[in-house]
Amino acid sequence: MIALTAGFLILASAQWPWGPYRPGYEPQPSPKPSPATVRCINAMPEEERYILSVGPYTRVIPYGQRSEYLTLEGRQVTLGLSNLYRERVANDVIAQIQPGYPHTILFVGTPSVSGTFEALVLRDSTAGPPTKSQAQFQFLNALVTKETVSIYLNGKPWSGAEKLEYGKPSKMLGISPRECEIEVRYASGTVLYRTNFTAQGGIRYTGVVMGMPGIVGNRAPRLFFYPF
Repeated sequence: MIALTAGFLILASAQWPWGPYRPGYEPQPSPKPSPATVRCINAMPEEERYILSVGPYTRVIPYGQRSEYLTLEGRQVTLGLSNLYRERVANDVIAQIQPGYPHTILFVGTPSVSGTFEALVLRDSTAGPPTKSQAQFQFLNALVTKETVSIYLNGKPWSGAEKLEYGKPSKMLGISPRECEIEVRYASGTVLYRTNFTAQGGIRYTGVVMGMPGIVGNRAPRLFFYPF
């Protein structure tokens, strides 16, 4: 009788990995988190074309262009960079992502010079699209020189984007749909880039400042707009 009692006590106090044992209870595995989605943008202002790798995916993405959204499991992703001969040109970078959310990852730098690149990770909005009476913008500074810039709307500092530090996104900013003049300026007021842009109602834009100061053409500092 003593042995049986002792045996019962041992069983009742047994610990399972998911908690104390309870007779008749079948433990259920934790639900698997939803995957993250990631689109990548080539923000490296170089002539050479690269193969960008994002986890198991590889894409040849020209400067200033983006991939489609890619589905990824886990909370981090390995990013790589190689030339068109599939020779690695920089060390891999580990980026943190959040399951269940969409992200934009920018590859930034001049790997032909430095042999490195950086990854800027922006978690995209999951809110529904704005109403047809509003267009929304979120700005990100990805200049390779990492200088702080300001965004101007119709000749005046755009509140919420008037001091845009490298790698730090602005808040979501809304305006009524219309054609407007948008500028990128240094803190001194010097204009880096100016464009006339038609903001469409019901659209949300990621506006990325990228490029290399001191050069001309498409790789000079400018704004790229990516609707989502």
